[in-house]
Amino acid sequence: MGVSRSAYHYRPGQTDDELEIAILKAILDALGIRPFYGYRKAAQQLADMGVTRKQVRRIMKRAGLRAIYAGKRTSMPSKHHREYPYLLRGKNIWLPNQV
Repeated sequence: MGVSRSAYHYRPGQTDDELEIAILKAILDALGIRPFYGYRKAAQQLADMGVTRKQVRRIMKRAGLRAIYAGKRTSMPSKHHREYPYLLRGKNIWLPNQV
């Protein structure tokens, strides 16, 4: 017949789109109140629904949701700090341990 056994007996899995949409709405509600929550805290909030951390992480990644928090400001100089000049500019260093 030209059809393999695995293709003949294949049954498509059940899609849980409705469940994922319900979880996504619950995540959006939780992040609407506390937008600084990541997937772990959001999963703790939704634990009564029987949602796992992996589910929350996957759904948040698909939806492009991330926690909002202040990042590092390492390249921003402070206004109050003194700027020091580079003292070796123009010096001809030709011996080891000369400086």
